[in-house]
Amino acid sequence: MSPTVPGRTPERGSVADLVHLYCPAHARAVLADLLALEAEIRTSARPDLDHSIAHVRLEWWQAEAERALAGKAAHPLTRALCAALAPQMLDLRLLVHSARLEVAGLAGADAAAWQSFYEGSLGTLFAVLGLALARTAPPATLRALGGAVQQLTTERGAPGPALGAALQALPPTLQPALRPLLVWVALVGWRTARGIEVPDEAPPQGVWLGLAQQWVAWRAARAAEAGAFRWRWRTAAMTPPTRSYQ
Repeated sequence: MSPTVPGRTPERGSVADLVHLYCPAHARAVLADLLALEAEIRTSARPDLDHSIAHVRLEWWQAEAERALAGKAAHPLTRALCAALAPQMLDLRLLVHSARLEVAGLAGADAAAWQSFYEGSLGTLFAVLGLALARTAPPATLRALGGAVQQLTTERGAPGPALGAALQALPPTLQPALRPLLVWVALVGWRTARGIEVPDEAPPQGVWLGLAQQWVAWRAARAAEAGAFRWRWRTAAMTPPTRSYQ
């Protein structure tokens, strides 16, 4: 984690909190820095922020994304992530682009714009965290998986074919290393299927749902460790002792 800009600690009981729990030590620092960096970039899309200020901020972050690819990052969080991923390069360009789309407004946007938003936002987090977890993980597949999860988070409906395709594209041999990302998939899917309305950044309401969520995360992690993670929308709304993830 950056010594000068602290990473973002997920709220207890949130999706990211449980993902953090199942991360190895080195990846926990990456996740914290990633969440903090995303929040910094997303600040540009705040509705109360003047558009001229938003565009100036995004221009700076666009330049920072290019600096990161050149190994000359300026922001402490970007430098920390570059160091954690080395020798792979940190690519934030699609994350900045997704923030631009948000500033411009996505109401009435076509499917291609929405897909760019999905894969640029959570897709970037999946790609970066995935590389920290498994250096041989395919970034494009990770980005598509994160994009499909972002679509679930945004639309709160049944998943499209992208989620199943992205999961199928992940070799079972990579599942143990990518356990935190598969826990993320399971938790968002379970929350969506159960109609839990609170944001993924917050815990579900009620002790029972909190315990059920922990069970879902544990079950998904166990399946991933065995290379047998399978997510089924039909049974995702069920609570323990369902066998949704194996």
